Amino acid sequence: MREHQAGRDAVQYAAQSMLRWLERLRDDTALLAQLTPRLQEGVSQVPLVETYGSVLRAGGEYHKVRWLDGTCHERLRMDQDMGRIQRVPTAELQDKSGRPFFENALHLSPGQVHLSPMDLNVENGSIERPLRPTLRASSPFLRADGSTGVVVLNLHGKVLLERMREQARQSGFTLYLVHPKGYWLI
Repeated sequence: MREHQAGRDAVQYAAQSMLRWLERLRDDTALLAQLTPRLQEGVSQVPLVETYGSVLRAGGEYHKVRWLDGTCHERLRMDQDMGRIQRVPTAELQDKSGRPFFENALHLSPGQVHLSPMDLNVENGSIERPLRPTLRASSPFLRADGSTGVVVLNLHGKVLLERMREQARQSGFTLYLVHPKGYWLI
């Protein structure tokens, strides 16, 4: 009985940990969606670039932040790789048509946030190598000219999965995690 309770406690702790990560991701995305149209009011994108870079630095588990216009085209994207933050050149910005993180966010009201299921990151239509499990949060906003946009913040799923696995291991258990579509995450 004691082992059974310890197992439940370990699962509950892992679930609470994941919820805290998701809440932080949601809150950071909502904040960016609120700030982005205000920071776009001027001619320069410097304030927006600096803000996005600050979010990537502060949330070291984030690997990408971007805003997309209402036609699903990236207008600004900042990437983080091993602590190095860079703005993606305009010529390399992508059309993200059909991507659920964008499509689902368009149906929300400003202030609401869509959290995606964890999946593998896709760049230029192909799954990124090495594989990068990713959680995405997206939130719509209205610009001063009345047009719409969407902020998307990507979280390294591997970081989250490894921390959950370690928490279970420290409790003396092995964690198995299955995606709702049936494939193994851990």
